[in-house]
Order: sequence, then structure tokens, then C-alpha cells
Amino acid sequence: EKNPIAKIDFDEVENGEVVTLTPKEAAALMLAAENDNDLLPYHALGLFAGIRPFELQRLEWEHVDLAEQHIEITPAVSKTGRRRIIDMEPNLVAWLNHYIAKGRETVGHVTPTSNLRNRLRSVRDVAGLNKWTQDVMRHSYASYWLAEHGDINRLTLQMGHESADMLWKHYNRA
Repeated sequence: EKNPIAKIDFDEVENGEVVTLTPKEAAALMLAAENDNDLLPYHALGLFAGIRPFELQRLEWEHVDLAEQHIEITPAVSKTGRRRIIDMEPNLVAWLNHYIAKGRETVGHVTPTSNLRNRLRSVRDVAGLNKWTQDVMRHSYASYWLAEHGDINRLTLQMGHESADMLWKHYNRA
């Protein structure tokens, strides 16, 4: 009759400022990702397209269109269940072409599933990023993209949000 979870004390989690990687940290992360080359697209798409980590794990190469320079996040991949199109920035195109030039696979899932958590932790350790904040690559993308382009409405569409309010609240100062 009673919920056993009601007996547990929970800590309040405060939402603070958005945490982003510095350009130097992002560069170190990308260079470390080259050591585990299979994870290079995961990090490039996270940092330079703002794709959520769980979306990256479901994303298929067939939805990454280098010729048209866009990424389709299908409803099956999207956290919100809504399709969105993300325009590729030149640095993302360059990293993906670099990956492909090394003869790597562009079929099936973008992100390898084998031992993923440990491999991601290893890449971050090599990059010297001992403290990792959830969605920091996505937050970095949004912050730097907004600073560069200033078009909050376009960013809202690419990030998959319903309105610009949340983006403005969090990324305007970042």
C-alpha cells in the first residue's frame, strides 16, 4: 500500500550555469579520440553538431550526408521523437572526412557499442578531462554556435527544442 521509495531521502540537484569545454579542451578531446579512431565520429558529431549522447548511440551512417552536409535525426533516434535536420559546420565535415580518409567504416551505427563506457572514459582521461559533465559536448556546440551565428531560432531547430526560451536562458551568457 505504501511506496517504499518514499522512505528514501533525496538530494536536491540544482541547475547551475551551463558547462562548456574550452577550445583547448575540445581540441585535446578530438586528438585523444584519434587514439580510439572508432570514437572519432562520436566526439566530432557531439562537439560540432550538438547531438545528444544517446542519439549518437542510435545514429546510423546512412543519416549522415557529407555530400549535402547535413545530418538527419530521425524520430527513432531523437530523444523527443521528432525528426530534425542539423547543418554540418566545416570543422565537422573536415573531421568526418579525416576519419573516412583513414579507411574507416561508414556503414551501420556511427558509435561502436563494444565496451563504450570504458572507451569513452579512456578518451577523456587521455585528453586530461578528469571531470565530465553530462551533455558538455552538446552545451559547447550550442554556446559556440550561438556566439558565432547569433541565430537562436535556427539553433533551436537544429537542437530539437520546441522554443528558443530554454536556449536563450542557458546559452546567451555562455
